[in-house]
Amino acid sequence: MLPEGTSLGRLKMDEVFVDYEGPQLFSCSDDRKRPRHLIAMHAPATEGQDNWLYVYIGIRRLKDVTAGRVTLHAAFSQPQDGKVHVASFRPNGDVTVQPRLASEVQDDWFPRRGERLGDPGDASAPAEDVVLGNAEQLPSILRTPAPMWEMSPAVINYLRGMRTPVSEVSRRTGRSVMDVVFRPQGDRSEMAAGTFGGFLLSAQGALEALAPPPPMGIKALAASELTRLNALPVFPGSFGVRLDAQDASLFPDSRLVLALKRLATLLASSGDHAAMRALLKDCGQRGAWKFRTFALALGRSDADVSVEIAIPNEPPISVASLTRDQLSGLVEFLKIEAASAQETLTFRGRLVGFIQKTKFFALENDERILSGRIAPAALPSMRGKVIGAQYDAGITAITDMNEATGLERTKHILNSLDLVG
Repeated sequence: MLPEGTSLGRLKMDEVFVDYEGPQLFSCSDDRKRPRHLIAMHAPATEGQDNWLYVYIGIRRLKDVTAGRVTLHAAFSQPQDGKVHVASFRPNGDVTVQPRLASEVQDDWFPRRGERLGDPGDASAPAEDVVLGNAEQLPSILRTPAPMWEMSPAVINYLRGMRTPVSEVSRRTGRSVMDVVFRPQGDRSEMAAGTFGGFLLSAQGALEALAPPPPMGIKALAASELTRLNALPVFPGSFGVRLDAQDASLFPDSRLVLALKRLATLLASSGDHAAMRALLKDCGQRGAWKFRTFALALGRSDADVSVEIAIPNEPPISVASLTRDQLSGLVEFLKIEAASAQETLTFRGRLVGFIQKTKFFALENDERILSGRIAPAALPSMRGKVIGAQYDAGITAITDMNEATGLERTKHILNSLDLVG
């Protein structure tokens, strides 16, 4: 039932859902560094061949299938990549795997419509496949004719009540989830695209900077990979957006958990400057700086803001709403406490430019060009340096923010230049 030496790779069985004289319906995964998951079922035999259907499936959809929220027919007939892989086993031991479009597989090979896993008595699971083929299947409140995307207050209130709590989403998907809701004055339910884009970038940057480095000697994902966020559809009722961590795991990396908790604790401590000062010190200079950028992005919304975070297997973290005035006070405090971020780094590259009179330098490697000013104490040591030679440069990087635009700017100061080798 598990084909070997085929395009599906080396598979291992994860969970058996139906067993009758052997597994008939089960999930499995390959042996990649980031395993791909599949769901498989026994299909009718043809011309002496034993056939099985395999479809690739994401973690979130697999959880929906096992919980009965997605029918088995939909899982196989509507695969996420559109393909069904038909594995055929012959009596002599040969096996072939043929990918087909789902539309090319006869429907009676799929499970019967309406069949699902999970508790059949679960009232939250519909009794059959649900396809909204006409307006009559929508709630009556959504059937009132209106221009596209124009929503009446009644529709907005209806949709607001339909929003699934972050704790439930986190439990279902195994992902850490964050809801951010902006409540501008009046009854507006939109946000300027530039403001929204700046918020998304600042949220990603803050979470990455707040994640601690891995313990010495331990190989782990970089913070940029560990904290990568997905922006899910925005929801009405003021203006809200749901973000979730890209990697799904019932036991997320402790560094990701700490980054989320740090973000929540910093926001909740906005009115206690002494506590905030201690928290910023614990987060380090870069973390404090990125949190300042995040707070400024929230303030640019000119709205009251609330944040709610859920982590798998942990109680949801609720952060009290911050008013516009509270956000303004937080930003003013952070302008002093996190005025700039400074770090020392070593950059290996070719010396491509050096002007002693203006104290200018430029280095490059295969990934980037780095330029800036030479520290006065380092000027005498620049004599004899060769353009095109490879050097290890001791650099101080100082990052500050343009308050008018909210854009970050980094200045580089060259402190030393040592010939490689």
